[in-house]
Amino acid sequence: FTCASGRCVSRNFVCNGEDDCGDGSDEQGCAPSSCGPSEVPCGNNTCIPRSWLCDDDVDCQDQSDESPERCGRNPTPPAKCSPSEMQCGSGECIHR
Repeated sequence: FTCASGRCVSRNFVCNGEDDCGDGSDEQGCAPSSCGPSEVPCGNNTCIPRSWLCDDDVDCQDQSDESPERCGRNPTPPAKCSPSEMQCGSGECIHR
């Protein structure tokens, strides 16, 4: 498969839910995937378990499973505190 950028990738990588071209052209025009009853679609033709939605862990390559539109809130920032600190909901670190 020849990407829009001119790069070549295996046809096995076309419509596999991953941007192998680097420009998304290998994922354009793909038929939407059909998810199972306990799954939800990501924006790139892949499915994840419904229980993975809005769990502050990005599972979809496009991060749509943690988006403010889908979850009604911004994702919790990743922990950046030292082991002797704890992180507040605001992201601030305080001593334990």
